Amino acid sequence: MGMSASQMRYCMLSGRKTDVEFQGQQINQERTSLATQSSAYNTQLLDLEVPTPPSSGDYSTISYTTTINGTNANILLNSLRAETGGTYALSYTKVSTGTAGAESTIDNIYTKNKDAAGVASYTATVNGAAVPLTQVTDLNVQKLICDGGGLSKDAAGNYPTLYSYAAADGTVKYVTQGDLDNFAAKNFAAIPDNPLTLVNEAQSAVSTVGESIQAYYINSAAQTTDTLDLTGVTVTWSNTNRITSLTFGGKTYTVSTGYAGNNAAYEDAYNEYVYQKSLYDQTMNNINARISIIESQDKKLQLKLTDLDTQQKALDTELESVKKVVQKNIEQSFKTFA
Repeated sequence: MGMSASQMRYCMLSGRKTDVEFQGQQINQERTSLATQSSAYNTQLLDLEVPTPPSSGDYSTISYTTTINGTNANILLNSLRAETGGTYALSYTKVSTGTAGAESTIDNIYTKNKDAAGVASYTATVNGAAVPLTQVTDLNVQKLICDGGGLSKDAAGNYPTLYSYAAADGTVKYVTQGDLDNFAAKNFAAIPDNPLTLVNEAQSAVSTVGESIQAYYINSAAQTTDTLDLTGVTVTWSNTNRITSLTFGGKTYTVSTGYAGNNAAYEDAYNEYVYQKSLYDQTMNNINARISIIESQDKKLQLKLTDLDTQQKALDTELESVKKVVQKNIEQSFKTFA
């Protein structure tokens, strides 16, 4: 090979080597970009919050019960408060069966009349007959009806005035004077020809205003709930911070723990968990799929880079060979002119 041809070959090989090196640099830049994307996706995976299934304990209410003097008692947890000396004050409720007032909505026709002196009297129509209403004077009956029926005392602490009569089934019914007067006042304008007699729409077609009057009766098998307060109570706790016993009045009472679960709320929370879990799984799958694509692209680039490295080694070998030929040609030329 002549010197000119050798030098031309050397230049071509050098250019080819430079091109291979440039391609390798481009591939490395692409791999760096892919690595950056992969790192970003992995960061997203780390930042994902894994949904936590709800605990049934979070949707249950704890209750404490004991037996005090033969009566079942429910301890009111929100009433528990510490006293000086290490004791506690608390309240509990007990349910007993006895007599109490109960509500009974009825449809009787009521009439309010006034005599010449302006004294009012009331009647109820029972089976077509007018039955006089009698004012209740027994304070015990007033207490039973008002406490059991949820009727409040006035500012002076007095129970509402009650009137009673015998209903069609023989049950004694009770109505408040306030309801009777309020009903009568609403119907007064409907019957202008008889201002002393006030009735509801069931009795007179002229009346246009009417309402039901709430009636009450004494239920001999009613359950009554009383709230009692205790002070100076020594409370014993378990290792799980549960009340195990109460000591007061020289006696110790064993406490039982109960749980009432809110199944509807728990199911709602669990359904929300399932929904969030599906979103989490979908996001995980999407990110993993993108990472898998990036890894596949990186492997292809790595194969190209390996191929370029092989070409680079072959070019180095051939360049070294051509370089020796050029060197040999130079030596021979100088010997000729020496």
